[in-house]
Amino acid sequence: INGQLYTILRKDRRGRLIERSEATAIIFDEKYLETVKKVQEKENSSLKILICMDDIKEKGIKTFNEVLEEGRKQILAGDQKYDSIEIDENKMSIMLFTSGTTNEPKAVMLSQGHI
Repeated sequence: INGQLYTILRKDRRGRLIERSEATAIIFDEKYLETVKKVQEKENSSLKILICMDDIKEKGIKTFNEVLEEGRKQILAGDQKYDSIEIDENKMSIMLFTSGTTNEPKAVMLSQGHI
């Protein structure tokens, strides 16, 4: 499931949105590193995979370029497991959050058929 965060939100709200999404992986900019790490370090965090868009050297965090390179290597090795994946147009594919101007941001869930 893909999700997004409003960049104008305060740090504490960004962290709560990540927690509420129950995401297991996140792709983020380096400027959000502190927030993402704090969420991951919490006892009941579901966040396991951290992928930074920037080329940083941080233990336990992959860069987006590293992930792309791993994918290229798999393709060159003949891996085709993603070529035949069926997409369920009714399954939730993206979670957006409202800006939360009047209260806590609310999740908006969209299926593949709606995006």
